[in-house]
Amino acid sequence: MALSPGTPLGPYEILEPIGAGGMGEVYRARDTKLKRDVAIKVLPEAFAKDEQRMKRFAREAEVLASLNHPNIASIYGLEESDGITALVLELVEGPTLAERIAEGPIPLDEALPIAKQMAEGLEAAHEEGVIHRDLKPANAKVKYDGTVKILDFGLAKVFNEEAEGDSSESPTGLRQGFGPASVSAAATRAGVIMGTQAYMSPEQVRGKSVDKRADIWAFGAVLYEMLTGRRAFEAEDVSLTLAEVMKSEPPWDALPSDLSPTLRMYLTRCLNKDPKKRLRDIGEVRLALEGAFELPIPASEPAASKPRTLAWISAVFATAQAGLFRVPAGGGEPRQLTKPDGASEIGHVWPEMLPGNEGVLYAIDRGKTDASGFDIAVLSLDSGESRVLIRGGTSPRYARTGHLVYVVEGALMVVPFDAETLETTGDEAATLSGVFPKHSGATNFDVSDDGVLIYLPGDPGGGNRSLVWVDRLGREEPLGFEARPYTSVALSPDGNRVVSSISDAMNPQTSGCTT
Repeated sequence: MALSPGTPLGPYEILEPIGAGGMGEVYRARDTKLKRDVAIKVLPEAFAKDEQRMKRFAREAEVLASLNHPNIASIYGLEESDGITALVLELVEGPTLAERIAEGPIPLDEALPIAKQMAEGLEAAHEEGVIHRDLKPANAKVKYDGTVKILDFGLAKVFNEEAEGDSSESPTGLRQGFGPASVSAAATRAGVIMGTQAYMSPEQVRGKSVDKRADIWAFGAVLYEMLTGRRAFEAEDVSLTLAEVMKSEPPWDALPSDLSPTLRMYLTRCLNKDPKKRLRDIGEVRLALEGAFELPIPASEPAASKPRTLAWISAVFATAQAGLFRVPAGGGEPRQLTKPDGASEIGHVWPEMLPGNEGVLYAIDRGKTDASGFDIAVLSLDSGESRVLIRGGTSPRYARTGHLVYVVEGALMVVPFDAETLETTGDEAATLSGVFPKHSGATNFDVSDDGVLIYLPGDPGGGNRSLVWVDRLGREEPLGFEARPYTSVALSPDGNRVVSSISDAMNPQTSGCTT
């Protein structure tokens, strides 16, 4: 039943209704003991006699009580009085994100701090084994002091907990094993589906079990909406919207042009329809929002003082099945450095000498039919020992910003790397998408000494492509040359010149360009 202003509920006095959702009605109330306003969430009378719903309501109290973070609305207690059971919650003053977005896209300098706080709150919940399951703009508020609060873990679920009741009680309102056509009409009438379908992950739509990656998907959908002012997935009705979630990509060109390629890449990985390829930890997004994965700008130095990445004290080259060889600068007999084992390794390819001639990066060809069959390894020229650095990576390049740059499944990755110890020294991060390797493992990108990138987007066998320049701030700019079937791009160490082959079956040639 609805509570009227002045109704007592234990030590609380109801002041006014402030909202309602699929899991309860919400009131502003006064704590007469502590002299503060709180939010009271009461299970609707229609559900009060439903044992399963009461269990879920009690579980909500337990879940919220386990979360203590400045970006998650707190629970103060569970109150039972005169047959009414209610949660006593922190009262969060300020507009919801849905109300902010209704005014138009949120500027980048405001949206990213909001997103960072949301990511911090979700990260804290996930560390406690809790997923939200219903993250959306209406479930986040921005206080007047700028603090973001995630609201309503009413559909939260502890990891690995078995679902209770039949599938009609699923928070998604979907019967297990069916697609959008199986949406429960009763759940829709109860408000469980309506208003949330645009933020449901594909696995939720299918009625599959979900984990924290469902929250990462929803976070991506919310961030996209903040930046563009439009939903990532939207159609005329519930079924069509769920079909969009399953089959369509968001209009990526609607994102602001000043969004960095790194953040754009992380957003696309949040919204990857395959949970196995989606980001696995919201902490990665938080770090990206903090700028942790942007390439640093090194202090300027005269170009003449920069040692070349390929120091021609000696040359290292690959001969496919024979492995890597080293040739002294003054000439002489090549000396074999590595030899594939012939079983799990059929070739060592794409070598690059590291600064100081202490080591060599290269790729191991595992003999698979696609570019996923490569690993990145490093050889110590001092000890003669080799070891794998990156599984599933190819085309390693070293940037003098102290980073190893390589490609995995079409994503250009960067990881801090110490060229003296030959060790990675931090977490990997994706910076660009659409850098696809050939079956040989070769990829169409290169990096200068100071971290400037050039790459050819798209499928290497896809015809004409444009050269794209990425500066040290992550800004992309196509070079002013006509699109042609460019391949095998290379950048000079100072970042001022680029050379590329042009694939022409009738007239193979190499095209050099000054940038």
